Formats: sequence, C-alpha cells, structure tokens
Amino acid sequence: MIFLSAAVGRFLAGRPGTVIGVCTALVLASVFTFLLHRQVASVGPAGRAGATGRRPPEEGGPSDAPAQPAPPAAAVPARPAGEPLPERHFPRPVGRPGQANLQPWRLPGQPGPAGICADSALVGDLQVRAASIVGPGHRCEEPATPRQDAYRIGVDGTGRYLIVAVADGMSDSSHSDLGANVAVDTVVRRLRAVLTGRTVNEQDMRECFGSAAERMTATARQRGLAPEDVRAAVLAAVVELNPDVHGGRAVFFAAIADVSAWLRRGRSWCRIAGDGKHGLDAGRLSDFLPHFPSAVRLMTRRLDPGDVLALTTDGIGDALLASGELAAWFADEWKSPPFIGRFIDTVGFEARGQLDDRTAIVIWCPERQP
Repeated sequence: MIFLSAAVGRFLAGRPGTVIGVCTALVLASVFTFLLHRQVASVGPAGRAGATGRRPPEEGGPSDAPAQPAPPAAAVPARPAGEPLPERHFPRPVGRPGQANLQPWRLPGQPGPAGICADSALVGDLQVRAASIVGPGHRCEEPATPRQDAYRIGVDGTGRYLIVAVADGMSDSSHSDLGANVAVDTVVRRLRAVLTGRTVNEQDMRECFGSAAERMTATARQRGLAPEDVRAAVLAAVVELNPDVHGGRAVFFAAIADVSAWLRRGRSWCRIAGDGKHGLDAGRLSDFLPHFPSAVRLMTRRLDPGDVLALTTDGIGDALLASGELAAWFADEWKSPPFIGRFIDTVGFEARGQLDDRTAIVIWCPERQP
C-alpha cells in the first residue's frame, strides 16, 4: 500500500485536473490499507498472541468453549421407615431414665465451670482417666445450676507420686462450685510442693487440708461471700509411681465427708476411703471444708498389679454402692482403660433417680509381667 500511495502522488503531480478523482482513489486506498492491517493483526503469526490477547488453544489444553454444567449431586437416600435415629444420649445401662435426662441442657445464669471436663494420661506406668459432668438435676433447670464437682491431677516435682483430688460442692451452698474448685486446686498444688524431694507423711496431708480451708475462706471473703457459701466435701490421694519388686505400690488417702475411693473386685466395687451414707438423712454432711479441716481422715492401702482404683463423687459412688446391674456395668466398662470419649460417656450414664453431678478419676495399675 505504500507503493500505491507513492504512485498516486506522482499521478497528481502530472495531472492537476484529476484531483477529485484521485482524492477519491486515495480514500479508497486508505480504507483498503486499514482493513488489510486488521486482518493480519487478528490472525498473527503462529504461537503469538493476536490483537485479542488470547493464545490459540494448545492441543489437549483448555479451550474458550463454555464450561459444561456439573452433573447434579446424588440425592441423599431417605431414611427407611421405622429405622431408628442415631443415639443422641448417654448410655442407659438399666433401662429408660427419668424425665430430667430427656430435657435439653440449659446454661447457668452467670458464667461458671464448664458443664463437661475430662482428661486422659499415662503417668509412669499408670493409666489415668478423669471426667466431670453436670448432672441432669442441675442442667435442665432454667437457669441451670453450675457443675458443683471438681477435680485436679498432678505429679510431684521428682516424678515419684501421682497426686489427685476430687471435691463435691454442697448443694445448699450458693457458690459451692467455687469452693470445690479452690479446694482441689489448693490440695494438689500444696501436696506437689511438699512432696517434691520428700516422702508422704500424715502431717503434710493434714496441713494441705488446712491450707485448702484457709484459701476457700479467703476467696469467699474477697468476693463478698461467707464461708457457708463455698462448702465442699474433698478426697485426695497420693499414689506411688514406682512399684515394688512384686508390682505393688502404696496409695495414701485423706478425706472429708462422702467423696469416696473404690477398688474394682470382679464385677463389683469395694469402698476403701470416704464416708458411707447411713440412716434416714443419708445426704446430710456433718464434716466439710472450710469449716472442719481437722476432721480429715487418713488411710493407706496397697494397690496390686491389675487393680482398678476409682475416686468418685456420690453421683458415681451411689451407683457403685448399689449392688446389681449398675455396679456390674461400671465394672465391665472400666475393666481396662477406655478411650477418653467412651469414658466420658460412661460417667454421663443415664439412670432413673441418678440426677446429681458426677465425677470420677480412675487409675489402672498394669498387670504384672511374667
């Protein structure tokens, strides 16, 4: 087209009379040039992007064709008529529970302890499981009552002792959940401090309960409460982590009121620490913290290879005390250390008349190796 323009220029120079016709020719030539350039740019050399900025699709690569719609998702088959829904409740070892177990869980009016807490650990050669769950009688109220049970687990600084404590806040104390938590925290921390580098002795055990009483009272007063508002029953245990040559080990208990310790015996349980319930007013306590720290009772037992030791509040202890199906069910469930989820399920069992908060720390001693 450059040559065409030059030729037209020479033509005009020699023939001025033909200006109009030549101008028309120039316009047509310019239009032709513009159209030719657009065609070349749109095609472009192979492998180069054209004016549109797009590469030709490579063989086997993506194309500019519109995406095909995805096939519809497979429909979820309807549940066959009569098929039961998945279980949405804790185990019911002795049949249908009472009405409270069927109610939804509610929240306390004020923030408080979690409704469920749990732990799982291997400490030395001892397997340990622990769980605490607010009971049906407390969680279905509106507003709910905070979980009044508490526990702590620890080890002394030299790794010689497993230290555990369980507390059951008294229902007629307005802030017994606070008292229970302060009690177990103080007992375990204090025992851990005094036992690091020392052996267990009765004086240290007693003084730990005295320290717990003092801290419970001080905490209550800091919050504008009275000692009567934070009352609790407490049990502590110190277990030797290093067995003797026969595989046995000592466990030391300190207890006030009806928080109890149990040994599994076949498909039943034997209470070895803590007060039993007797008489028409079995639920009434005469000793408790922070009022009567000197009432702590001390005892020592031997754990043999294969023993199962359970420390419980009465939400579990009442079930272990009952002879028959329920105690046997717990013995079967805790014959060996379960996965922590199953342990929580067991502690949360549902049974008619069992409405209290429930807490258990269970310790499994290994079988003696041949």
